[in-house]
Amino acid sequence: MDRLRYDLCPARRPTRDSRLTRGQDRSSETGHLSPSSFRLPRHAGDSITQQGSSPSNGWVSILQDTYARKVDIVNRGYSGYNTRAAKLILPHLVPRVVDDDKVDSAPALCTIFFGANDAALPDRTSGKQHVSLEVYVNNLRSMVTYLRKEAGVRRVVLIAPPPVSEAHRVVHAKEKYGVDLVLGSERTVEMTGKYAAACTGLAAELGVPCVDLWSRFVGVEGYGDRLLNDGLHLTAEGNGLVAEAVLEVLKGLKLDAEEMVADMPSWDAMLLEGGEGLSEAVLEDAANKVLREHLKGTGRWNAANDWSGSRRFDDFMKALQ
Repeated sequence: MDRLRYDLCPARRPTRDSRLTRGQDRSSETGHLSPSSFRLPRHAGDSITQQGSSPSNGWVSILQDTYARKVDIVNRGYSGYNTRAAKLILPHLVPRVVDDDKVDSAPALCTIFFGANDAALPDRTSGKQHVSLEVYVNNLRSMVTYLRKEAGVRRVVLIAPPPVSEAHRVVHAKEKYGVDLVLGSERTVEMTGKYAAACTGLAAELGVPCVDLWSRFVGVEGYGDRLLNDGLHLTAEGNGLVAEAVLEVLKGLKLDAEEMVADMPSWDAMLLEGGEGLSEAVLEDAANKVLREHLKGTGRWNAANDWSGSRRFDDFMKALQ
């Protein structure tokens, strides 16, 4: 699979022999993706993911902008969640495939971005969010396994948590909550580093891609001021770095937005050259022909949604009422 081109590989309904059966792993599949098969990627995570939908500079918003008109990206970040809670809600976010015919409705990609809350120190103010390192790894393993074997997700990407800034966490607690963290920050660089290393190690073991935010962040001088706004969550620069790192992994998976065909034709392609003076019916039929060929090329054609010839738009809308 040297490049991703929707127009070169229309979506096809799989034969019964190739459809997912319960417990079958589809993660190693290769081949071009069409718009109908690369649908609604989920980004599951905690508040760092939830805040990624900030309209001005969130990392998920950057991805949505990058893939606009090509891929619908869904943010499923949940503030305060650890992997214990995430494991429980995952089947509700990405339902299990129980019918062979519904395999193609599964997301083609999911990212899993947890660890910042799991790594909270058990004897500090956020101790109730703590999950032991062993359980954290087991929870991640369970989620990856579920997505690949039960939910029909073709590609799963793990994202390792970035480091914290302990000094900034202490200041944040005092300024926002009026709390003096006399024992120090509720999260530490050392503890979060162990969870990040465990995440990258598990990814290597399972053979899934991993975005190593830990290594990227610590490589930035003054990351606590530049990349984190409260010692934990991301600044605009931090969000940009996360988006850049995720996009690099997606390109490595042959999911480069620049190589994808848009879901619909460009506006100028829908215009008939030299069509001045022609009837509206002729202009509409010409535009509809372009649309039809584009959708057929990307595997998204559905004759039930088409109108042509004597079936004008007004008649089509009336039939829907």
